[in-house]
Amino acid sequence: MFAFDKLLTPFLTPLGLALVFGLFVLLLMLFGRRKLATMLLFLTLSGLYLSSTRFVAGELSGLLEHQYPPQAIAATPSADVIVLLGGATEPAVPPRQDPELNSHGDRLMHAADLYKAGKAKWIIASGGSWLYPSLQRSEAADMKDILVRFGVPEAAILMETESEDTGQNASLSATLMQQHQLTTALLVTSGIHMPRAMATFTRAGIKVTASSTDIYDVASPDWPALSWLPSPLALVATGDALHELAGMLYYRLRGWA
Repeated sequence: MFAFDKLLTPFLTPLGLALVFGLFVLLLMLFGRRKLATMLLFLTLSGLYLSSTRFVAGELSGLLEHQYPPQAIAATPSADVIVLLGGATEPAVPPRQDPELNSHGDRLMHAADLYKAGKAKWIIASGGSWLYPSLQRSEAADMKDILVRFGVPEAAILMETESEDTGQNASLSATLMQQHQLTTALLVTSGIHMPRAMATFTRAGIKVTASSTDIYDVASPDWPALSWLPSPLALVATGDALHELAGMLYYRLRGWA
């Protein structure tokens, strides 16, 4: 899954597909197929435009986010541990002095809020170091540092430092929970990632409750026309949703979810 998830799925995003189809357009032009090349270019640009709108991004994100909608912290049940999945931080690569939050940083804030509300006595920070192995520092360690800055006691944070994908998040977190005699978990990740994460953690034998955050599909803006204007953030959201839909299909075909 590592090669598929990290190396291949970027080419299933709108931008990646546009680049691939753009290459086909150039090849068609070189071979004199101008009419077909023009048609493919039109379809590529139209798809790229639609993918960059809040409407399309919201519809695709909603397919995933509506399966496990967020709930108020007060209404969230208690568990033995909060399992916080990686993907929300950027490492302290020079010139950065400390780890930083990225667009999914709500995951860490939500996990800290759950802990401070007394919903669990432990947090498992789950994430390895696949992107910058030369740093010899896991994503879990970065998450731990930020959680401490958010007011979570260092002694309450367990680290799972080897995982490279959602499947390993689940299996290695399950092992860590067994070692500490923890049986129930609140799973914290982005809304679009929650269906795949829940299926994978359940298959790993963990009694898990979803606690979604980082939601994209929200009420329409007061000015509906804004939903049809191109937006870089919407393009990213569409790509994230397509990545998750492809990932869920792949996990099901492999029997991992």
